[in-house]
This record gives sequence, structure tokens and C-alpha cells, in this order.
Amino acid sequence: MPAATTRRRIHQGVVTALLSACICPVPVAVTAATDEGITCDPWRERTIARLEKLPEQKWRDAIISSLGDAPCASLPTELRRVAREIHLRSNTTRADRLLADAASAVLGPSCRVPDPASDAVALASACPLPPRLGFRLSDIELGDIRAVDYVLLNAMARSLQAAKEYDESGQRLMMDFTLSAGLRGERANQAKRGKAHRP
Repeated sequence: MPAATTRRRIHQGVVTALLSACICPVPVAVTAATDEGITCDPWRERTIARLEKLPEQKWRDAIISSLGDAPCASLPTELRRVAREIHLRSNTTRADRLLADAASAVLGPSCRVPDPASDAVALASACPLPPRLGFRLSDIELGDIRAVDYVLLNAMARSLQAAKEYDESGQRLMMDFTLSAGLRGERANQAKRGKAHRP
């Protein structure tokens, strides 16, 4: 499916308003002892300003990079630490493993990720996104988003909600992350299909 189609689908309503509030929450362990009392408002505003200067394909990596520099108590320390560390690594497979493990540790054992590069369809059943997210993902979107990005989205959104900091800017960041992650996964899926069809 062309990237433009994915973009329209997400922004025009296939990622629709989340109407159901019956999804059971996953426990979130928010730990940030050194940044206690510091809100994420400046981080969100700074990150959104940065995204406005970048193409959509780069939003996912830019948000993860900014996560490492976020000095706020709402985002778990382990997530921020790993986000800082992975930018010193050229091995993306290892970086994805570290991110998936950190996000899963925040969310709990039902959100463990056996293969970070797999799609998020099965994972979404065991590890649902939080209620009041402001959007939801169809199976088509879940098929494009990799498991590592799904659990990272889930951990960030739940952490901001737990701290009562999931406002309009927080929702925008999560939607931008989802769009960019979906485009990345879609390209990876297309590459796999291309290899499979080669003689």
C-alpha cells in the first residue's frame, strides 16, 4: 500500500476516535526519582517543534531521540536511559531489542515481545493500548507497525496518562509516532514481499 494511502488513512479517520473504554489497563511502573516534580510540557513542545521540520518518515526516530533527553518524571527512567544508549549503537536489531525490553518492563509480562521486528497484531490482544488514547488502530495498521514500536507507543502513552499529562500535545506526539512507525513497517513489509517474489 503506498505511503500516501497510509498517511490519508491515519489522518482522515481509519485511525478513529477511541469509543470503547472497556479495555483493561496494563499496570505502568513510572520511575523517575531524579526528575521528580518536573513535567513533560517543555519536552512535548520542543519535540513537536522539531518534528515540524522533518519528514514523516523521520518522526519515529526523532521522538525516540528526544525521549532520551526528556527531563521529566512522567516518562520512566529506564525508557529514557535506553533511548539515550541506542544512539551510540549502529546495530538496529540490538537497539530494537533493548527498546522492546525496556517498554515491556514498564508495561508488565503480558507485553513481552519475542520478536521486535514482528507485526503488532497478536501483541495488541495481549497488551492493549490504553483507553482515552484519542485514536485506535485497525488490524491493517497493526500489521504495518512493528512490535517494538507498538510497545514503545503503549508505554509512553500509559506513562503520560498515569501522570495526567496526556493532553492535546501528548496525543499529537503519539499519533505522529504511530504514523511514522507505520510508514517504516510498511516499507519493511514491502521489502520482504519483494524478496519473496524474486526468482
